[in-house]
Amino acid sequence: MVPNSGELTQINTNEIIKIRKDENAIIWLLYRLTRPLASIFVFLRFSPNILTLISLIFVGICNFSIINQNSLQISSATWILALLFDFVDGQVARITGKTRTHSFSFDHTGDMVKIVGTLITIALHYSSEVLWLVMSICIFSILLSDKLNSELDYASQHKPIGTNGNNSHRHSPVVTNFYTILLTFNSHSLLLFPLLLIGRKFCFYIVMYFIFISTISCLRFASLLLKIPRRKLGE
Repeated sequence: MVPNSGELTQINTNEIIKIRKDENAIIWLLYRLTRPLASIFVFLRFSPNILTLISLIFVGICNFSIINQNSLQISSATWILALLFDFVDGQVARITGKTRTHSFSFDHTGDMVKIVGTLITIALHYSSEVLWLVMSICIFSILLSDKLNSELDYASQHKPIGTNGNNSHRHSPVVTNFYTILLTFNSHSLLLFPLLLIGRKFCFYIVMYFIFISTISCLRFASLLLKIPRRKLGE
């Protein structure tokens, strides 16, 4: 049941934000900034899937603007609006208790559609064989990283008894933030997408950076998966 305006004040908003400041300060800040907007959409009884759909619509407008050679400002503004709704829909789902009860994730699938569709659109915009090549590699590395991350999440939840899933030590918040912000592809990385439209050469360097950090994630996820014993059939 969606809480009414009176119930909103009773929500423990710290539980809404799953990313801690010492893990990824940028994503933590974005969740903090969009939290009031999430409360408004809860009051208006917007469902999380509707907000995800609105985010996809803004991405569609952004991509249409890119293809039609419209201004960078329009493309950037609609992309930022799409990201804003992307941060809001998850918070609304947790506030209202409407987290998914089945295996299909509309939110996560929508994120993949946004990333892949926008990268292809930008490649069309520049119409460069080199950019088509690096965009293809970038899309492959991002999707592979996402797949391995999903496999790791599943394996960690279903690891055999006796397998230690805890880290033996924790890094300082500065080191953790440096790694997660600069060396992982996540929601904060999508803030760089408008910069892909500044110029062909600038686009090339940013995409190469995406390939680099996605490859690092692939290697890390694969190494962690290799350390988790495979469960026997029937366990």
